[in-house]
Amino acid sequence: MSHFERDQNGDALEASQERLFLITSRLNRLGLMSLFATVTNVVMTVLSLTSIPYMRDDFELQDLVGPLVFLDALVALTAVVLLTLFDVLRRRGDTVYEALSDEVEHLLSRRSASGQPTSFRVPLYLRLTMRGYASATQLPLVPGRSGPAVLAGLNLLLLLLVPATSF
Repeated sequence: MSHFERDQNGDALEASQERLFLITSRLNRLGLMSLFATVTNVVMTVLSLTSIPYMRDDFELQDLVGPLVFLDALVALTAVVLLTLFDVLRRRGDTVYEALSDEVEHLLSRRSASGQPTSFRVPLYLRLTMRGYASATQLPLVPGRSGPAVLAGLNLLLLLLVPATSF
């Protein structure tokens, strides 16, 4: 007998649903933070690439080139770390999501096999949580499973671009 069957409205289902809900909210925050860090990195890179040539010619501004490159690198690495955390958390969430799906599928198949009425519906809060999780696994503006890799690659490319053109 599964946890779901033993305690349909009890601890096992609620604990898993709550865990998936927490993962969903963290994924939403990490997704927005990583997008913000990536956009900040793009803006800083463009500003760096356009202003550093002028800064090298001005003796008073030459001392700002190093800190500007450092700050740009810090933002890029922060974005990569956020994207890595997003991907790790998404994998954990996938495990919880699949376990919940398996439990619901198992319960439905046992009810239909035993001849019980199959009018059972998955609780609304569970369906909403699972759909919310499925939506949260997609990064804003970069959908798909490879979204974190694409944004991380962009950040790393920009990380290499500024120092290569600065000195």
